[in-house]
Amino acid sequence: MNSEISEMIIKIIERLTDMTIDQLYQDSKLLAENAYTILEKTHCQCLLTVSLLNYLNR
Repeated sequence: MNSEISEMIIKIIERLTDMTIDQLYQDSKLLAENAYTILEKTHCQCLLTVSLLNYLNR
């Protein structure tokens, strides 16, 4: 298990050292957009659940 984690860390470091600043910026921008999309969908699901519960409790 530890060797797998070590290999993953090494691969990440190798990838980061091969990337330019622009590539790092684009990757972080994409990650931020994906995180926002996930939060947005989760928030919508939460609102739908609360609405459904409120409707059922009438």
